[in-house]
Amino acid sequence: MLGFLLRQGRTYGAGNHWTDNQSRFILGIGNFLSGKIRPHSLCTPRQQQFEAIMQQNGFVRPFGPGKATRGWIHPELALGFEVVASVPMDGSVDRDHILLIEDFAEGGGFAVIAVEDLIADRMGQYASGSAPEMLGQARALLALHPDADMHYLERRIREESMGDYGVEDIT
Repeated sequence: MLGFLLRQGRTYGAGNHWTDNQSRFILGIGNFLSGKIRPHSLCTPRQQQFEAIMQQNGFVRPFGPGKATRGWIHPELALGFEVVASVPMDGSVDRDHILLIEDFAEGGGFAVIAVEDLIADRMGQYASGSAPEMLGQARALLALHPDADMHYLERRIREESMGDYGVEDIT
């Protein structure tokens, strides 16, 4: 389904290369660690066009008591996406650490932020005091990726936590 959405997105100007100024869908993979069925996070500067594509392909906004109303779900596929920003992590992600997956589905591509940025995001949430469980997620992500760029990770954790935490807090 992601491949289909990406192919459709190309008709709205999705570019072939991350370095161009056209639309690019950024997929966040951090939701897999939460143990919850949540929409997968996407970034695109063309949110309205992307959401129109989703609606045309059977995605609906959840509604009703007890339902999260953010994002889009496909009722038959139990699959969801949420556009969370126009650029990943408010532009703080180093472009050299974004993995571009090209030709994923007949001309469609997407990019994935680095695990270091996912870890830093979790540490920023942990540092806020409102999400103590994020420390465990950060540690789990690092354990799954022992080859992480520790210098970049240190910098990103410091940025996301306002200097309060670093790599030593998750190792």
